[in-house]
Amino acid sequence: MKYGDVMSLPFADNSIVVLSSLSSIIEGPVRQGLNFANRPWSFFHDRVLKRNGIAMLDYSEEWLEQRRFTMSTLKTFGLGKTSLTNQVVEEVEYFAEGMRKVNGDFKKGRVLILEMNGNIIARLAFGRRFDITEKGFMSFFAQMTESYADASFPLQLSVFVPWTHHFHPFRKPLRDCEKLHEMMQDQVTEEIKRHKEMFDPASESRDFIDEYLKKILELKDCDEKHLY
Repeated sequence: MKYGDVMSLPFADNSIVVLSSLSSIIEGPVRQGLNFANRPWSFFHDRVLKRNGIAMLDYSEEWLEQRRFTMSTLKTFGLGKTSLTNQVVEEVEYFAEGMRKVNGDFKKGRVLILEMNGNIIARLAFGRRFDITEKGFMSFFAQMTESYADASFPLQLSVFVPWTHHFHPFRKPLRDCEKLHEMMQDQVTEEIKRHKEMFDPASESRDFIDEYLKKILELKDCDEKHLY
């Protein structure tokens, strides 16, 4: 290849490293993962998501512990197991029934795909599914699709050219995404409050939130409590 399998390209204010062969990918992110572990600043990660979630954090002790807990807990509730497959099949059946009601009109049925994906997440996180008519969690997915469609180019551009979020016409669609995620955070907070009201540490955990509450209680007087 003319430029080799590792290239550095200038892009606006950033330098981008391109790995264009399997050997370079294995040698880089796989074998030297720590050198690729941090995340650059971007409007979406820092302003919208506020660096929440293991996919957005820089490599740290907190990241390692949160990832370890998340993976083990998701496996407990069926990730990679038949029990989760059964729940996915059940959601597919709800989707198929909904498509029959709209006579296969995919424009109307598109929301049902969001409901299906959202409810798989809800079953793991909240221990229950939501109907598409419920306000809150499910309405987030429908609005997210519309907002991301409007903000597709501004979001992509803001990753590589962060200062573009200050300028019209990029400002409004990006701010709409920010408000949408604030709404989602409020909904999750309400679910956590609901779980706390019924939480019994001696009982079997119903979902991810229960496991997280147990972990916080377990580490209440430990040095590791700052990791949660």
